[in-house]
Amino acid sequence: MTYPHTPGHKGRHTGIAAAEAIEPKVGTLKAQVLAYVRDHGPVTPEEIARATGIFDQTCRARCSELAAVGLLEDSGETGVARGGRRAIKWRVPLPAKDVGYDDSGQYRLL
Repeated sequence: MTYPHTPGHKGRHTGIAAAEAIEPKVGTLKAQVLAYVRDHGPVTPEEIARATGIFDQTCRARCSELAAVGLLEDSGETGVARGGRRAIKWRVPLPAKDVGYDDSGQYRLL
């Protein structure tokens, strides 16, 4: 599989190594991010990080991957990221009631 189903990288050896190292944890991290956004969204990756203890860079990457497969969307709102930059506030697309695994082991909206 490739991005967004696996962690992405830009082809440099450090990025490839980081993607390979986090791959075993990605499913769990995506589940945590998705559940937090479902229950508390719209939220920024930084807000998710503060609440869950996941690194903010990890939250940003998982939000991007979840958005690429339609499980999160840009709410149109923005918050403040580290350093004062603007940050997307993510939400679960409406009218989704819940998210979970399908028969192939992929997340989907229920």
